[in-house]
Amino acid sequence: MSRLWDRSRDVFWLIVAVSLVAGGVIGFRYLGANKTVVEAQAAQRPVALVATQPLEGFADPLPIRGEGFIEAFRQVALSAQVVGRIEALHPAIERRGSFRQGEILARLDDRTARATLSQTDANIDSTEARLDLTLTRLKRSEQLIERGIIAQETLDQLLSQEAELAATLDSLKAARRAAEISLENTEITAPFDGSVLAKSADLGTVVNPGQEIARLYTADILEVSVPIRPADAALIPG
Repeated sequence: MSRLWDRSRDVFWLIVAVSLVAGGVIGFRYLGANKTVVEAQAAQRPVALVATQPLEGFADPLPIRGEGFIEAFRQVALSAQVVGRIEALHPAIERRGSFRQGEILARLDDRTARATLSQTDANIDSTEARLDLTLTRLKRSEQLIERGIIAQETLDQLLSQEAELAATLDSLKAARRAAEISLENTEITAPFDGSVLAKSADLGTVVNPGQEIARLYTADILEVSVPIRPADAALIPG
């Protein structure tokens, strides 16, 4: 009895499964036969209306605007060639004013340069006196050696002293010229007509050779650096 009941239950569920599959197939065919066919239609795209105008050539220059800074085309640094303390400055440096070519813009302490020049002059005078004395003794020795009174060695020594003193005198004269140049360089003159852009040192400052005292410029030629965009640069001929 139990086995008969199990077989009946299996047959029941088999019938149910077959019925569900058959119902699905029939429903799918029914929907496919009764579907609504959608016809393709052209899409409606709006057209934008704009006003047009024919292009015309433009021969006049196109303006390009920009901002920049005006700078002097010629700028130089005023500096000393010798070491020294600043004793005087031109009013143009103090007030950022103008000056003329050849005017003294700065004056350094010249006491050391003058002392060096005086010492060199004294050495030159001493060397010249010794050289004159040696020449006098040399002249007398030449006369005495002809008489056989002195030996040749004495004359050779005097000739050596003369050559040595002459070389020393030439060296001192070159040193004197260098001392004169150092004294001249204590006065710094304007190289051209211009104005003072900035001051870098004050009275009493000890400056070294090459150290900037002021920055000078000429106002006759100026330049303006203006940055522009690449799009604006394309409008520049060439």
